[in-house]
Amino acid sequence: LLEFSLGKSNTTSTSSKTTYDYNQGNGKYDLINSLLTNDYQNTYGFLNTGFRFRKQTKTYNYSAGLSWQQADLEGKVISNLKDSVISKRFSNLLPNARFQYYFSKFKNMLVNYRTSTNQPNITQLQPVPDNSNPLYVKLGNPNLKQEFMSTLRVNASFVSPYKNRNFFVYLTARQTNNKIVNYDKI
Repeated sequence: LLEFSLGKSNTTSTSSKTTYDYNQGNGKYDLINSLLTNDYQNTYGFLNTGFRFRKQTKTYNYSAGLSWQQADLEGKVISNLKDSVISKRFSNLLPNARFQYYFSKFKNMLVNYRTSTNQPNITQLQPVPDNSNPLYVKLGNPNLKQEFMSTLRVNASFVSPYKNRNFFVYLTARQTNNKIVNYDKI
């Protein structure tokens, strides 16, 4: 079999941070701190197109394919001081493969390889300090790239229903490039 796929997705997230300073004139926290206040809108969309070959027999089946993904990430910072736009475009080739072998009706093995991407979220991108806890100030990084993950899974199932014995093996290996992590600085 030859399969073709096409997919499109769009996600919009918004975040609004308003920080007030103490007003000595009236004793209230009603003075807006423009350095720590802003509105942020994050838009992420991707177009995915690909193909896959599949073959199935009585003892085994396999598939192998390739997808092309173009993703657009845009963040818009609106504050009293300045407006700025963070815009990025990512293009990726995403291979995938799967092989399953049946030793018998109750014994089989599956090997699956898949690649995918993961974009940074709105709080990881927003470049405004969050000092609601002065001992743990958080600041987003607008220069983050998307993660690229490769996953290999091996599953084996050996079932003996007449002897009531079962043996299962599950192994997973994952590699992530451009891993998005927190950076702590004291």
